[in-house]
This record gives sequence, structure tokens and C-alpha cells, in this order.
Amino acid sequence: MVPLLIVTSLALGQVEAPEAYRIGKYDVLQIIVPEEPAEFPQVGAGSLTVGPDGRISVTFVGDLVAQGRTTTQVAEEIRQGLIDAGQFVDPHVLVRVIEYGADRVSVLGAVQEPGYFPFRDGITIRDAIAMAKGVQLDIAANSMARLVHSDGSTRSFELNEALRSEGPMADLRLAPGDAVVVEESAPVSVLGYVHEPGDVRVREGGRLSEVIGLAGGIVEPGEQTFESGRTPGDPSRVTINRADGSAETVALMSYEGGPTIEDPVIHSGDVVYVPASENEVTVLGYVTTPGVHVFRTGDRVSDAVAAAGGPVRSNGGADSILEVGDTGAVVLHHRDGTREIADLETGVAGEGDPVLQPGDTIVIPRRELVYYAVGHVGIQGRHTLPPGSRVLDLFTAARGAPLPDRVQILQVDADLENCVLARADGTQLVIDMRAVAQNPASEMNVELVPGDSLWVPESDRRVIVGGYVSSPGYFQFREGNTVSDVIAMAGGVTISPTGSYMNDGDPHSVLVIHDDGTQDTLDITRGDMVLRPGDEIRVPYARKRVTVLGYVARPGFVLWHEGDSVLDMIAAAGGPLLEDADRFSAVVIRRTDGEPEFIRVDLSGAHDMDSPEFNVEVLPDDIVMVPKSDHTDYRSWLTNVRDALSITNLIGALF
Repeated sequence: MVPLLIVTSLALGQVEAPEAYRIGKYDVLQIIVPEEPAEFPQVGAGSLTVGPDGRISVTFVGDLVAQGRTTTQVAEEIRQGLIDAGQFVDPHVLVRVIEYGADRVSVLGAVQEPGYFPFRDGITIRDAIAMAKGVQLDIAANSMARLVHSDGSTRSFELNEALRSEGPMADLRLAPGDAVVVEESAPVSVLGYVHEPGDVRVREGGRLSEVIGLAGGIVEPGEQTFESGRTPGDPSRVTINRADGSAETVALMSYEGGPTIEDPVIHSGDVVYVPASENEVTVLGYVTTPGVHVFRTGDRVSDAVAAAGGPVRSNGGADSILEVGDTGAVVLHHRDGTREIADLETGVAGEGDPVLQPGDTIVIPRRELVYYAVGHVGIQGRHTLPPGSRVLDLFTAARGAPLPDRVQILQVDADLENCVLARADGTQLVIDMRAVAQNPASEMNVELVPGDSLWVPESDRRVIVGGYVSSPGYFQFREGNTVSDVIAMAGGVTISPTGSYMNDGDPHSVLVIHDDGTQDTLDITRGDMVLRPGDEIRVPYARKRVTVLGYVARPGFVLWHEGDSVLDMIAAAGGPLLEDADRFSAVVIRRTDGEPEFIRVDLSGAHDMDSPEFNVEVLPDDIVMVPKSDHTDYRSWLTNVRDALSITNLIGALF
């Protein structure tokens, strides 16, 4: 058995191995990379079809040539490309052919189902197009097609002849790998006085006469009435609006039907318009059927509007009010540039209803809708707004300016948070206009219905702030606002320039007078009070002061606050003069029953520890004196101060 096996092996080794398969166009390849995660493959996902240029495109590698190469060669190039791209270190790549394209034909372009189809002997161009379910319905009758052979050579032919098995391509049989390409035709719009206006398709290079022929031809002379809607077209003034924005007027032929004079080439995207040869009027705007219409001699504007279906009207539904044509202000533009206004709502025949002229343009404007605003607004009464307007638009129009620009005007009088919108159907909505102005996209900014009325009521939450504040006057407050909130609206309690104190307000003795006559005195530095409608707030003059004299930066009056100490007063006066003042001593002079009381204050401990034991509390009208640092005999100096008869002598003794 062993020799037999050896002989057999030698015999097999003498058999010549077959040549490896070379990949061809339209072959379907599968790429497998075992190193890729099975759940997220990228390189090996799906299948790849070799294109007509013999190339495939591989993720991370890019385009590479597959035609004419073996699967091993293509796999090695992909493997090296993945390594170069840094995606894998040493991947294994397998390429195999799962479908051979040499036995297929391609049908591409303007067919119902373009793609690749099995090849069989004797297949014709008509058979191939039939396998693609036929050409697209809007393909022009004179469209062209191409036959591309597997060797790259190309032949053009007329599509209709091939479909009828006529012409030079009638007996042609396709070969494996051939491709039939049906050319896309160019869409062109034909409008105006032709029998079948609309989009037509014509081969690239088609001419104007072909395009008009595909649209049924120009309407011949006939009856010119609104009812028939037909009038002859004028072939001597055909307009071509080019896709590039240019325009030209062409005399395709004389109006009498003579020979063709100009027949330019038409391109994709062009628009061809054939005008009327006789009376023609354009009706635009808010009509049922805007467009070009025909009129008879003596017809009026109302006849043209009727021919356009009449003005757009509301049917009474909530969603139908946005588009309403206004026949009371119809604008009539004449060909000579003049214009006039037609009022078709007067009801008097002929009056306000001009006779039409050739080339007129009638514009029916949108009827502006009417709403009302009353109460505390700048402009009360009737307001005309465009359809789709909202309650904020009405409020803005009633005030003459946008809300954010003029809000201060109504702060005193209007209750912006409780406005009422009375709807045309009898319902009412309470709207916070202040919130709507801050967020126009909110649900409260409802769309208006004709006849709606907005009422802005007078505010019952007003308070007057007087006395020593920056801006006294009336202010509107929100529920929950306090006395300090409104004083802040008034600019706060007044504070005089440094060292003056002549116009200081006293935040410790704010007087609140209520509507029922009762009063409260409030120290807003320590507490607060919720406001009530009708309250009056008075900030009094700050009479409680302390005099600071001697060697301080700003000697004079200092505003007193309850609990202030000697150090607080010296600090309020700018502090002691560093070089001259005795920073460890002071004296407080206080009048008790008309007699001065002298209180010596030792500040040495206070500077170190800030302990109340060394820092005396002051009272209103006290005098705090800081001596000079060279008064070493403090007892003698204090005796001189006691003997002083006046403030002048007191200052003299100090210095």
C-alpha cells in the first residue's frame, strides 16, 4: 500500500495546475478579515461589485484595481493597506468571488429598474430594457441611448428605433459584460397659450419647435371668452427664460403661421412661455385661481376677478381666516405704467370697476383684519393687523411702540399682569402681558381672531414713595413685594457726598401709611414688610448724627446707626491721621440734662482684640474727639477740654 501511495503522489505531482481565476468587471467580491469583531465588521461588511472601470473601494484602504488580478493578489494588497493605515498589526485577509459578472449585462439610466441582469444567448437591446421593466414614462420619444461594450467601446443609437427593432441596432445581439445606458432627457417647462402646458422632456440639443410640439403646439385662433379660457398664442413673441437667469424673446414664426424664423436650442431647466396674441390680463394676489386670463372687449375688473375664481374668502372656521381677499382695494396696473384703485364692494355697476385694457395686471390684496384695544393703552380703539397676528402684536400696536421700549409709561397706571382678551366667540382669557413680552413664544401669546378686544385694566397695586429717596413717585408692585423692594425701585435711600450728610435719608425710621389710616415705622436695615395696595412710604431725613473732631481724615458729621461704637465713628470719619493722631485714646462728650459728660475711651485694647470692653457705644448727637499724639499728659488735656466754653474753645484746646 505504501509504494502505491507514493506512485500516486508522484503521478499527481506531474499534473499541471490550472491558472488562477482573474477577476473581471461586475464580479461580486466578498472580503473576510477574521480579526474584525463579528458584531461590528467594517472591512468585511457586505459585498463589493467591481465597477466598469475595474476598481473596488475598500474601507481604510481606498480604491484599488481588481480587474485582471487574482483574489490572492487583491487580498494581499488589502492586507498591506490595512497595516499601513494602522488598523491591524498582521491581519489575515480572504477575498473570494461570490458572483461572476462576465455572465451579466447592465441596463442603466432612465429605466424603471436599472441594474445587472443574467446574460443569455441572443439577447437584444429591447430584451435588456424589458428586463429593467422598460424606460421611464417621461422619456421623450426621440431620446438617445448608448451601448457600452466590455472592452470600453461605445455606440450611440436612437432609443425608439431599438425598441421597435428597427435601424442599425435591430439585429444586434448583446455580449456578456455589455451595458445599455438610456440617456436622461432634459426637463423643460412650457407655459402660456399651448394646448398642453407643463413640463416636457427633450433630448439635450433639442430645439424650441420640438419643445412646443411636445406641449401640444400653440393654440390656434379661436373664441376669446372667459368661459372657454382659450385664446390664440402668439408665436412671434415666445419668451425663453434660461436656467442661468437670462431671458430672450424669439420669433418662432409670424403670427399668420409663416415659416420658422428662429429655432434656438433649449437646455435643461429652461422655461418657455407663449403669450396671448390678443386680449390678456394677469390676476394676482388673494384670488382662488391666480394667473393669466382672457377678456373680451368691454370686460371690467370684476369680470377678470370672477374668471380667477373670485377673492379668497373665509368660511367662518377658526382656521380659515388667514387668507381673505380685499375686493374693496383692488390695484389695477396698466401696461403704460399707470395704476388705479378699483372698489368692487360699492355695489354700483361701473363705478370703481374700470374697463380692462390689454396687458393689465390686477392685484387683489389681503384684507387686513380688525381688532380692538381699550383701557390703559396709548392708542385705544380699532387696530388693523395682518392675519396671523397675536395678542402681543395688538398690545404693541395699541401703545405705538414695542413693550420693552415703553414699559415705564404704563407702570403707574396699567395692571399688565391681569389683561383680559375678549374673544369674538364670547369667551375671555386673562393674560399676563408682562410675561408674554418676556417670552413671546409662550402659550399666552394666543393668535387673534377678527373682532377680538384686549382690555388693559388700571392697576390697584400702586404705592407712592416720598421723602429722601433718589426717584420719588408712584410705582406698581407685584404681589409679595416688600417696602425695601419699592424703595429700591425708587433708587434707594439718598446718600449725600462724602462728608456732607445734608440730604441723607434715614432707613431706620421709614414710615408706612396704610390705606385705612394706620401707620407703621420700619427699620429696613433690620426688617421688612409686605406691601398692601394704597400704601404710602415716606423716608425721613436722617437727623441722628455724631460729630467726629480732632485728628481724623474727615472731621465733621457722621450718620449714626443703632449700636455704633467709637471705633465705628472714627472709621466713618476716615480713620485717625497716622502721623499725628493718638490712635489709642479718644474722648466722648455727651450732654445729659443739659450738662456735658466727658467719657475717656482707652482704645489700646480695642485695636488689638476688638473687644467691646474697650470700645464705648455712642448715641445720637455725641461728640467723638481724637487727640494729638504728643498729648502725653492726658489728665491735663482732659481738664482743658472740660474748661472749654464753646466748640471753638474746645477745638482750640484739642489742637
